[in-house]
Amino acid sequence: AYAMPLIQILRNLAKVEETVVHERATKSLSLIFENVPETNGHELAEIALETLKYLYNEEINTNGGLGSRMSTVYLLPATISILNKYTQAAKNEKIQFVLSLFCKLAKDDAPCVRKAAAEQIGNIALAIHVREEEEVFFGSDELFLAIWDLLCDEHDSVRVVAIFIFGCEILANLSHFSKLWVTTITSMLCAKNNESQTNNNDPIMMIVSSGSDDPSWRVRQALSKSFHGFLIYHCMEERTTSAQLI
Repeated sequence: AYAMPLIQILRNLAKVEETVVHERATKSLSLIFENVPETNGHELAEIALETLKYLYNEEINTNGGLGSRMSTVYLLPATISILNKYTQAAKNEKIQFVLSLFCKLAKDDAPCVRKAAAEQIGNIALAIHVREEEEVFFGSDELFLAIWDLLCDEHDSVRVVAIFIFGCEILANLSHFSKLWVTTITSMLCAKNNESQTNNNDPIMMIVSSGSDDPSWRVRQALSKSFHGFLIYHCMEERTTSAQLI
């Protein structure tokens, strides 16, 4: 109850078009949701979900609402985390709803919204991954294909962020994720890559190959800065030859 007046103010600020305003508002909201006292966890988990619904209103955002869509993207990881930690009833459905918003925003018409989605790939991965002993896995084909589309986006500004985050925050930290998470994301990307029948159907090699030949020097630079992550994947998988990477 004590946080509601502040949350309502921040919700309204998160809808403002000016970048500096909605970014600061969403950072403040994320801090609130990430530092919830256990006694208020369930209540604020529901408030976090309602905040996303409030910001992402398809009818309002059809022809505008850029600030709201950007803010929705930035709040996704914190919302997944608090739902995962404190929600019991219909947890899967609620988290899948949040992930469906990510998939929609990853295909948004505005490149800046897709870029924001790419920036959150690593945070969302950390929010949804589960420990080995847990049975429930929060993920879907749609989620992994949305990540793939960001890696192959038509705008180089989106590809730059997606490749860098994918390499540095996901592939470089595979040991932090459950084996199920790693297996699933690899198989989903392989399924997508099978359509092209290239690079021996290894999705990671396709990213390396296309990134190294990308017409944008910024994409090539992003690949070089995150290449250690692709090497870690290579070492863990032990199926890509060193010659292919070279």
